[in-house]
Amino acid sequence: MLKKIISICLSLLTAISLVACTTEDELLITQSSSDITSIEQSSEETSEEPGEETSEETSEESSEETSEETSEKDTNLDTPPQEILGSGNFSTITKTNPAYDRLRQMEASSAVYNKGSTYQESELNKAKSSAQTIALGGSLISYKNASALINHYLSGTGNDFNIDVSVFMQDQTALNNRNSDINKALRACEVLAREGESITVWQVEESIFHNLSGDWKYALGSYFSSIEVQDLTCDGTTYTATLIYKVTDFYNWDENDDNAVFTGTVGYIVGDVSPKDLHQLHRAGMAKEFLSYGEISYEISWTKGQTSTQIIK
Repeated sequence: MLKKIISICLSLLTAISLVACTTEDELLITQSSSDITSIEQSSEETSEEPGEETSEETSEESSEETSEETSEKDTNLDTPPQEILGSGNFSTITKTNPAYDRLRQMEASSAVYNKGSTYQESELNKAKSSAQTIALGGSLISYKNASALINHYLSGTGNDFNIDVSVFMQDQTALNNRNSDINKALRACEVLAREGESITVWQVEESIFHNLSGDWKYALGSYFSSIEVQDLTCDGTTYTATLIYKVTDFYNWDENDDNAVFTGTVGYIVGDVSPKDLHQLHRAGMAKEFLSYGEISYEISWTKGQTSTQIIK
């Protein structure tokens, strides 16, 4: 009897021990799962929060930068005209600056290029043939520059064309225009120069001239000019600098002008073409408007009050 009682007690103790162990194990697993869940949640929070903050900060910074850039651009466009020269490393373009108008011309030109002409094919072929005839005639006489530029136009590449400014300065009107620009620049340099310093100044707003005649009138028509002065130094009232004179023109033709601008004869071939005819070739993709430009440098030294003709021979 005693043995049975002892056996039953042992069985009960074993069962209690097993239950205790099972419960303990289950608790450990639950805690481990809770720890894992907690770690995963913590990890998610850690990865989400910095990312969100970084994204928000980046977005805010980007927005601020964009806003600042837009503000700067608007400021550049709306800045009122400055003096003839300003100190710095780049030229500003304002809405009153001729360069602004030229950029608009170039955009308008690109928008209509090869988009179709109001002319019939036969009219376009006649206009191009006439223009080629006149270009040939010009090359045989004293209109070589006009001939070179219209041939470049008719080639249809639209590539920039380099103007030889040293040749351009052989035209007396162009030379007078250059001297006028340089004289203004010299007076401005005398104000901006600082002893013991070397600075760069540039013309803030381009000059524009409409007074050419002959060969260069048909080559450029009106044109823009500007000046950059590098390494400007002074010693009392003596100044030295490198002066760069720049000439720019956008080669295009007036679509509303149907008056014959060129009339010429080569042998038995007669050419007669208007600005409107030439513009229609651009619209038809049979010619292409382009930017022409050139520059010339002068190493100069002068005393206060001297003029261009006294300095540059």
